[in-house]
Amino acid sequence: MKTYIAILLLLSVPFAAAGADCVQVARLTSPGDDRKVTGNSVVPYPDIDPAQVIKVYLEAVGRGELMIFEKAVTRSMLKPERVEYVYSLDGRLPRVSVFSTLTVSLPFPDMPDLQVEGVTGFLDWKGRIIDSTIHCQPGMPG
Repeated sequence: MKTYIAILLLLSVPFAAAGADCVQVARLTSPGDDRKVTGNSVVPYPDIDPAQVIKVYLEAVGRGELMIFEKAVTRSMLKPERVEYVYSLDGRLPRVSVFSTLTVSLPFPDMPDLQVEGVTGFLDWKGRIIDSTIHCQPGMPG
């Protein structure tokens, strides 16, 4: 996997350097993060704040809105890793999700060789968790 990423980065560098039409775009990082994000002016970037999405998501988790096997997940069980916005071509609002790894894997009921390692929670426009997907890996309990 690391080799693939390195090759992808090496292949993209000449194209990024050759693009003289690059402009500064909206920041895609949290306030206080000094990384600069640039992009081609042909592709618009939304003005988003992943830290704010994580805050809203964790508030919903605190209200007991995220369940795994009919048990409420707590904030301490999650390590948020990624915020995703997915736009449907027939809708105006994106589907917003937060992928988190679990701090301690959970056994999959009736399947001892599977462990739940992560969960993706989907938020509606009011900040409520309306759906979730668990992510499993084969492994030993504990």
